[in-house]
Amino acid sequence: MAPQRPSRFVLLAFAVSVWAACSHVHEEGRLGWTPKQLMDERHCQEGAMSSCANLGRFLLGRTGIEADRNRGIVLLEVACGGGEWGACVELGAVYSPADGQSRARARARDVLTQACQHNYAVACTRLGDLSHDATESSQHYSQGCRLGDAEGCEAIGHAKLKGRPVSAENEREARVAFEAACGLGSKEGCFQAALLSLKDPDRRQDGARFLFRNCEQGHSDSCVVVALWSAPLISDEPDCPRVRKLAEAACSDDSEEGCVLIDACKIAAGSEEEATEASTRLLPACETSRSPLACLYWADGQPRLRHTYVVSEREDDEDRRAYGVACRSQTIASEVACPRIAKAEWARAQTSGEKEWWMSVLQKACDQKSGAACSDLADVYENGRGKAVDHAKVRDLRLRASQLGAIPCCSSPGTGQKPGQQQ
Repeated sequence: MAPQRPSRFVLLAFAVSVWAACSHVHEEGRLGWTPKQLMDERHCQEGAMSSCANLGRFLLGRTGIEADRNRGIVLLEVACGGGEWGACVELGAVYSPADGQSRARARARDVLTQACQHNYAVACTRLGDLSHDATESSQHYSQGCRLGDAEGCEAIGHAKLKGRPVSAENEREARVAFEAACGLGSKEGCFQAALLSLKDPDRRQDGARFLFRNCEQGHSDSCVVVALWSAPLISDEPDCPRVRKLAEAACSDDSEEGCVLIDACKIAAGSEEEATEASTRLLPACETSRSPLACLYWADGQPRLRHTYVVSEREDDEDRRAYGVACRSQTIASEVACPRIAKAEWARAQTSGEKEWWMSVLQKACDQKSGAACSDLADVYENGRGKAVDHAKVRDLRLRASQLGAIPCCSSPGTGQKPGQQQ
């Protein structure tokens, strides 16, 4: 049963008494006030709860003035007690971060519960954030979502995707929650719903529509995903003008991946000067931010910028480390980066399990029509599996590599020449 609330007369009397006792402000204390704050002060003294909340927010936001902060909290308490539920949510934010202060967190829970019981959606979601019990959090998030808070719907979706592996049913429920958030105006909800829809062949077109619409509405991550569909190394049909158009909007919105894609196109299709400048920007994004795409494109661009495919041991190590970051990221960059280092990592592997895994990486890339992967896999089969060489397998892989343009037909590994041909 909801707690009994005091009468409006009692609340108004409390508001006036609190303002008179705790918030009497001398004229110098009103420096910086606008006519609106002066009007809110008068209306609050007359019992207008929304004006108390407005003035409380203003005073709370005056950083460095402890007396104003305390008066702001008092006024928000008054407004919350008087049914201004948004003030309760703001009080919850003030009280809940208090490290080790259980009384403050208990007060946060009290004011948020009061607002949630009166169907104030955001308060229910914030209650979910406060709870350490997964079931209780889920109940509060569900109530917030039902009442129209997009963040509550998003929280349900993210909770469904926690843990590994994620079941198909949990993915479906997460998608439904994100779609609800999307319907409530959340671009992030639309984005997450789109990513999950892309995994389902029957909903892939819906996912693409979500992303295009979201990108048009200024959601940077959506623009990055759409740009990746045409990006060098990632797409079978790269289209750098299209990538630049999509990625520029994301980059201008401080999306690192958007900026990386612009530089990727400069390395792939720009002048040598543009490629050099782009590489200079990508390296810190790889080393400092550990951006998988930055590492992938930086490493891929080095042969062109060095004007040679023969590299020193130090350069080879730098390239391998960058590809390694991209490979381990379990992102779209992994699909390109892992085959690039698979042969070298296979040679370094200490156990048969590790060696088999790197061979599976090459096999998958070869099956996906990577001629270089087919060629590397042929080398692995030919040069040291600890078993008799399967010459038919090697010939088949070299033929596939040749058909895919990786090596001249029938060449010996590392020479580019047909057997018996003189240098």
